[in-house]
Amino acid sequence: MKILVIGALGTVGRKLVPELLAAGHQVAISSRYASKIAPWPDSVCRRFTLNLLYYDSIPPALDGVELIYYLMHAMSDGQTHTSKEVIAARNLAHAAASAGVNRIIYLGSLVSARPKSDHMLARIATGEALSSSGIAVTELRAGIIIAPGSAAFEVMRDMVGHMPFALVPNAIETQAPPIALVNVLHYLVKLADMPETAGMILDAAGPQWLSYRQLMLKIAKKFNKNIKIIAIPGLPIRVACTVLGVVTSVPQNLAKSLIAG
Repeated sequence: MKILVIGALGTVGRKLVPELLAAGHQVAISSRYASKIAPWPDSVCRRFTLNLLYYDSIPPALDGVELIYYLMHAMSDGQTHTSKEVIAARNLAHAAASAGVNRIIYLGSLVSARPKSDHMLARIATGEALSSSGIAVTELRAGIIIAPGSAAFEVMRDMVGHMPFALVPNAIETQAPPIALVNVLHYLVKLADMPETAGMILDAAGPQWLSYRQLMLKIAKKFNKNIKIIAIPGLPIRVACTVLGVVTSVPQNLAKSLIAG
């Protein structure tokens, strides 16, 4: 199958591409920045540099493509990230429909029953925008992905690594089902051969529901670190984000979106 992976050089994409090649697919890749080096120099993948905010940049990458993996988000772009993501997804969907692409597989995020944060709403809006042209979309909504490069994981890892104690909002007790990157990759690869999932929204979660406090303590144990976590009722998110801007390499806009989510 001829596949285009959009966001191929991100945390998930750089691991997904070799898996798709090993499964016998013909893979092309795209990224936002031409200067970013691909981590698989021996793999033969056509490469495109796409700005999805501009429709005319997209069609050349879709010639003969049967399936698109959409792994993009714009959370580090600040307050405009939701509108940008919707525009990008809608442009891609309409270009894909015109090019005769069969299906899009979109990696989104698990959302709550009553989502309110910009992060969650943007994930939902992106899925809806990808479906706007009528093209078949399979949406895989994953929990927190445990892997280096996963923003949510890196925020927690950096806090554990740099702070002997952390003052955090009460939301630290919120529970979520984290999932290993290897499991997400397994599901994504298998979905390529499951056209019957077109139109479905599938949740991908690990076997345990853990609070963010529990996750941080597990990370601390793994890295032989000690951290005392103190939840403060009513602590503004902006205060937490100011601290994160000092201790984590994750862009502050992205960290703020994740905390709000």
